[in-house]
Amino acid sequence: MESIETIPEKIYGDKVVLVYDFGSYIDVAQRLSRDFGRVLYFIPSVTNGFKDHKAKDIGRGVEGIERVEDWEDYYEQIDLFVFTDIYAGALQDLLRRNGKRVFGSGKAGMLETNRMKFKQILSDLNLPVNEYDIAYGVYELEEKLKIVDDRWIKSELRGDMESWHHTNYILSKSELKRMKHDMGIYDTQETYIIDSPIEAIAEIGFDGFCIDGAYPEKSVAGIECKDMAYLGRMTRYTDLPSQVTDVNDRLAPLFQSYGYRGAFSSEVRVTKEKVGYMIDPTMRFPQPPTSLTLEMYENYSEIIWQVAGGIIPKIKYKYDWGVQLIMKSEQAKDEPTAITFPEEFSKYVKIKNLVVENGVCHYTPNNICMSEIGSVIGLGHTMEEALKMAKNISETVSGHDLKINADCLDDAKRQMEELKKNGIRFI
Repeated sequence: MESIETIPEKIYGDKVVLVYDFGSYIDVAQRLSRDFGRVLYFIPSVTNGFKDHKAKDIGRGVEGIERVEDWEDYYEQIDLFVFTDIYAGALQDLLRRNGKRVFGSGKAGMLETNRMKFKQILSDLNLPVNEYDIAYGVYELEEKLKIVDDRWIKSELRGDMESWHHTNYILSKSELKRMKHDMGIYDTQETYIIDSPIEAIAEIGFDGFCIDGAYPEKSVAGIECKDMAYLGRMTRYTDLPSQVTDVNDRLAPLFQSYGYRGAFSSEVRVTKEKVGYMIDPTMRFPQPPTSLTLEMYENYSEIIWQVAGGIIPKIKYKYDWGVQLIMKSEQAKDEPTAITFPEEFSKYVKIKNLVVENGVCHYTPNNICMSEIGSVIGLGHTMEEALKMAKNISETVSGHDLKINADCLDDAKRQMEELKKNGIRFI
């Protein structure tokens, strides 16, 4: 007689969750579908009064989720709203006032984009702030960059410009020319931050959750190799360096005032003098390491449910170490890209903007061109085990022009050694 496999009962089998996304966090919806009875997935798809196929396509064929065009039609049925990103703070606050359970940063999300305001907040809290200048419009930015070298340029409008490094004017001329063209008649309106560099031995931070200004006892903490990889370890909050916890603790009353119940991540550059400079807050699911924590945390859905309800969760996990390797493809900036891998690794290969057609996973570009299209993750009781798993899985993943760089984690290890030599314990 053949044995019958027992399907575990979903812990929230009677609950309906809506994931309000813009495409990049469809893996969150997939993970929640293992534990919730019904997962609705919504992406705004109207621009200038017109729809096109791009946003509408994301999620098609993805098992476990239901694409919805008008989430309001399901309002009464929805038990939990999960906002993966920023820009919907007022809506989150409205839903909470109406008694709905909401996971998200609310209006605190604007602290990620309003860089001037956040620098002022850091100053008011007596936290270190690096030197910076301000430029009003592209033309003033260009004039200021003619006379300085080695700066980081940041804008509130990430859709127009990601942060970039200004080495010198000769090398930056082409980017400035592009900006002037793309900004059109808005070219004098945007405010740019010109950040002076911070000579740091490492960039560390907190990657966890904030519940009305409080933080879980444990979470993943790690080091990111920018746009390439992340190396993390389960860490007690009390074991994090003071350069990290000092930022969190001073921001806590502000987060409490916003009713912050969501994911929060920080980036702190630590100098040889052991001074920690908070450079950027992430008031949404951080990426990395969200794709990693989806599998590293055994009770992920329970965590989301509890955080949304104002409860500080206890995080359960089996493995102490995790690695997230970023998948990149230049082709994917403009064209849908097929990605194949063995079925047994489906939990560990996370694809953004996912469409499944004829059993094949595809990354499909939305309105913003990005080469980062997903991640491969690895778990282990040691750093070496996690890295080996991630490398082994990455070797089975195929796609045109697909690149995965595992060797970049040598830089993360170097940063860990520098911290240790300077008497700072981190992972």
